Order: sequence, then C-alpha cells, then structure tokens
Amino acid sequence: MKTAALLLIFVCSTLFVHAQNIQKEWNNFRNGSSSERIRAAKELATYYISENKDSLRVIGEDLFFYGIDEHYYPAIENGKLILAEYYVSTGKTTEGISTVKALISNIQERGDEEQMSNASRIISQGYRVEKDAKSALYWANKSVEHAKNTIQPETQIRGLISLAEAHYLAKDTPKAISTYLDYVQKANKIKNNRGLSSAYARLGDIYRIKGDLKKAEEYFQLSMNKAKQAKLNTPLGHAINNLAIIHFEKGDTLKARQLFEEGLNLRLKANDLQSISESYYNLGDYQFYIGKIDLARKWYFKSFEFAKTNNLKNEQKDALKALVELSKSIGDYEAATSYLEQCLTINEQLKIQQESDDSELMQLQMELYKLEVQSGITKNDTSESTFFSKLRWEWFVIGLLILVLLVILKRKGK
Repeated sequence: MKTAALLLIFVCSTLFVHAQNIQKEWNNFRNGSSSERIRAAKELATYYISENKDSLRVIGEDLFFYGIDEHYYPAIENGKLILAEYYVSTGKTTEGISTVKALISNIQERGDEEQMSNASRIISQGYRVEKDAKSALYWANKSVEHAKNTIQPETQIRGLISLAEAHYLAKDTPKAISTYLDYVQKANKIKNNRGLSSAYARLGDIYRIKGDLKKAEEYFQLSMNKAKQAKLNTPLGHAINNLAIIHFEKGDTLKARQLFEEGLNLRLKANDLQSISESYYNLGDYQFYIGKIDLARKWYFKSFEFAKTNNLKNEQKDALKALVELSKSIGDYEAATSYLEQCLTINEQLKIQQESDDSELMQLQMELYKLEVQSGITKNDTSESTFFSKLRWEWFVIGLLILVLLVILKRKGK
C-alpha cells in the first residue's frame, strides 16, 4: 500500500509539471509568432501522437488555416504534414501518404533535409500500416539518410524506429532488434526518455512474441523506468500493463492482477479511453484464466459498456468476441449467438463510419485545396518562382515551338 501511495504522489506531481509545459506550448501555438507557432505545433504533435491522436487533427488544421490567413507557406506545409500523420495513425493511410508525397518535390527543391526526413518517416509509417514491407523499407532508409544531414539530435535518430519496424514487417527480426538497439544507444546519449520508453516497449513485445519472457520483462521494466523519467502517464500505464501480461503468461496471476489494476488506475487518471477499455478486458481475461467465469463476464461487460459509452467500436467488438468464447466454454450457445449478432452489427456500423470518415476527409481536402487557390498561395515561398508560373512559362515555350513547326510544315506544303 505504501508503494502504491508513493507512486500516486509521484504521478500526480509529474503530471502537474508536464501539464504546465503542454499549456505553455498551447499558448505559443495560439499566440506566438509564425516561427513559434510552427515549433510549438511540432512539440504538441510529438506529445499527442502517444497521448491523444485526435488533437493531431486540431493542431494540423489550425496551423494550416493560420498559414492560409497569413499567406505563410511553412505553416501550411507543416500543418499538412501533421494532418498526414493523423491520417496514417487513424487508418486513413492512402490519404496520409498522398498528402505527404504532394509536398515532397517542394521540400526537395528547398533542400530541407529535416523536413524530408520527417516526410519520409510518415510515408514509411503509412506503408507499414498497409503491410507493404518493401515500400516501408525504402522510405525508412530515405528518412535515416536525410536525417544524417540535420543538426537536431532527435531528428537524426527518429527515422531509426521506422527502419526497425520496416525490418520487422519484412520478417527480419534480428535486423529489427539491432536497429532498435542502435536507436537506444543514440537516444541514451541525448536522454530522449520518451523515445526510449517506446523503443524498450517494442523490444519487449518482440521478445514476448518470440517466447523469451525473461528478456521481454527486462525491456518492459526499462520502458516503465523511462516513462517515469519522461513524466508521461499514458506510456507509464502501457508499460505497467505490459509487465502484467508477462506475469500473466508466466503464471504469476497474483502479480499480474496487481499490475493490471495499477495500469488501470493510471489510465483512469489520464482518461485514456481506449486503454481503459483494454484494461477492463485484460482483467476479464485474468478472471477467465483462473476459472472465475462470473467475474470474467463482469469485466468483459464492463469493457463493452465503457467502449459503447465512448463510441469505441473496435473495443466493443473485442469485448463481444470474448463474451462469445466465454459463453461457448460453458455451453450457453444462445448467449454466444446473441453476442455474435451484436458483433456483426458493429461490423456494419464500422463500415458506415469508415465511409462517413472518407467523405468528411474528402471534403476537408477539397476545402484545403480551394483555400490555397483562393488565397493565391502556392507550394513555393514568394521569393522563389512558383510552380504555376513555371508551368505557364513551359506552356508558352511549347506553344511557340508548335507555332514554328506549323510554319515550317506549311512552307514545305505538307
């Protein structure tokens, strides 16, 4: 109990300090100069990609519209990149990849190595979601190569995580592990605790899947330690939950339950909705494993109801699937059929929601395009010749050549 109390005090105090820093960044994003807004947007995007992905869209859109209003192309470009990362992280990979690729030529023309590394990383992430290992590897390698020419230490190593994941997708586990260890070595030098927590968590998961629970536990413990140092509540909850899974798979059910409950408490305090539903589900699995069917049903129901209240369709489906298996295990096929029918209904709702999201996304993209055209802002800075001016010049030359050709042909009587 004393340990739990100390942990609670630690979490509350670190959350207060971290909340102040985030609020400061929001203030810079809303009220700062153009360069301050872009810098703050990048910091907030880095934070919310692991804490609250919905905020990425808000940041990306706000920065884009600020750029339109101020005729400031760097804000437009960075806003689009943040929106692209939001698309990829929420499953709209085609839109995310195409949004970034549309910016590539202009970034290359400027010779902006940092932005090229970031853009390549997002594209690689998109191809990983689509399970295209070859393309994911190609763009991850581009991200790493461009990063070598930057001066920001964190940018120099960020692409390594994408490269490690691309190797893992290509089923080259040894190469994935060695790339992650390369990242860990470099991240330790610059004390990037956020990145280290994520890298250690992924290494732990790789070893857990391999069946090496001892090695997995070591990395999950390191992930938890780095999450504490980074003062990040959500990754800390994930790390504790990962450790609970390891103890669960090792058969240490009492320790697993304790850690599952600690992870749940942290997730409740962070109001991490998706993870809260996951914790309820994990506690259901725990009770099912030790043979307490009624308690397992209670936790699965709690996971389902919480997910339903917060409109988390995939989590609802997972809980219903668990209830189907539980009902089948005790011969209650009528209940199993009922849960399965609800699961199919949610599948249909997910399809409808995806169609609605795609329509909304298309409308947003059209609005962004119209605003760019109406405001007269093109891909290049005002100090450079614009894409359209180049295009007009090229058509002028082509038209002139055609005219000359027609005169020559006419003179020859053809």
